[in-house]
Amino acid sequence: MSISIQWDNPDQTALVLTFIAPWTWDEYEAISDTIQKAFESVTNNIDLIIDLHHAGIHVPDHVLAQLRDAYADDVTNLDEYIFVGASSTFIQQLIIADRYLTALGGALDYQCVDTIDEARRINQWKQLLLQYESNLCG
Repeated sequence: MSISIQWDNPDQTALVLTFIAPWTWDEYEAISDTIQKAFESVTNNIDLIIDLHHAGIHVPDHVLAQLRDAYADDVTNLDEYIFVGASSTFIQQLIIADRYLTALGGALDYQCVDTIDEARRINQWKQLLLQYESNLCG
């Protein structure tokens, strides 16, 4: 399978979804239940780090519909999507999908970064901020 999912850290605050070309939306659908179960297995918020470094330059057909459907999943503890190594074409499609979702009254929290280390730093900083806020209020 050209798509994999794994926890990025022992605290289970980030999942890494890795795409390696060639891949298909059928492969994504095959793993989507695993992603859903991972989110349901914890109560804390989770960043979904989507590593596209090796996803290839060809984006499968119907990407906007697939992105819309992926974002429409009712996962209450998704903090944000962090796209790693996305091509400029993918980022443009993501922006369009985000605008579409926003027009329908939804919201999409995402960032695009160049490396997996940047994504991990974002997640780590958020966890430190949560600890700091907890100490202030607790």
